[in-house]
Formats: sequence, structure tokens, C-alpha cells
Amino acid sequence: MGKRNLATRLLKRAERARVALELEAAEQLAAYVGMLQRWNSRINLTALANNDAGLDRLIIEPLIVARYLPKTGSLIDIGSGGGSPALPLKILLPELSLRMVESKTRKGAFLRDAARQLGLRNVEVEVCRYEELLSRPELHETHNALTVRAVRL
Repeated sequence: MGKRNLATRLLKRAERARVALELEAAEQLAAYVGMLQRWNSRINLTALANNDAGLDRLIIEPLIVARYLPKTGSLIDIGSGGGSPALPLKILLPELSLRMVESKTRKGAFLRDAARQLGLRNVEVEVCRYEELLSRPELHETHNALTVRAVRL
């Protein structure tokens, strides 16, 4: 599916979920999904499904959560993996500073590359375990909000 078609599909899914989404943000989200698909073929980032349920979980659910977060300030995402919910939130709330914490080096490389290619500013990626981050209060005590995506077993 092309980037434009995916952006249109995301706009419809967002409208159905009562999320205000501009075309520019939908195009960024579509670009993110494309990057995720490319990287996912090399390293296991996420169990990506390109159906509506997969898009809802990966993109729309984080956008719904955005209404409960401050528009500015700082967000820390623990176990960022493939970047959801952190990157969709950052795209929708561009003034929010974002720190993503990921223990796996290759996933950290994806997160850095995705943030750079999407043109997202004020994004930091820490490649370490959360327990290591706890020993550095300057990295974890300065955030207004925290997100963690649970793993299904």
C-alpha cells in the first residue's frame, strides 16, 4: 500500500476514533509505518499487522491517549521497541520532548533513524535497561508523563 493510501486510511481510522488528525501528521505516520515495515524485515521490532486492527493498535490507540497528555513538557517511554506509542504521540504532539528507553542496540538504532527521517526534534534515545536509567536521576526525574506498552503473552 502506498504512503498516500495509508495516510488516507489512517485519517479515516482516526476520525472513527474521534481523534483530530491533520493530513501532514497522517503522512508522517504513514512514513513511520513504512520504516517499521522495512526495518522489521531485518530485525524483529514488532508483530506488525497491516490490517485495521494492527494499525489501530500501533497508531490509533496512542493517538487516543494523546488527549490525556500535556501538549508540551516531557514524555519518557520505557521499552520503546518499534516506537509505539512514543513516535505516534510525538508526531501528534510535536512540542512534547521525548526520551525513549530501549535495551536492545538494534532497536535503538531504528528509533534514532526513525526520529531523524521523520524530522522529529527534541527526541532522545537511551540504549540501556530501565534499571540502569534509575541510577541516573537526571534522565528519569524530569518528565511529565511516562508510557509503557505491555507485551502480550
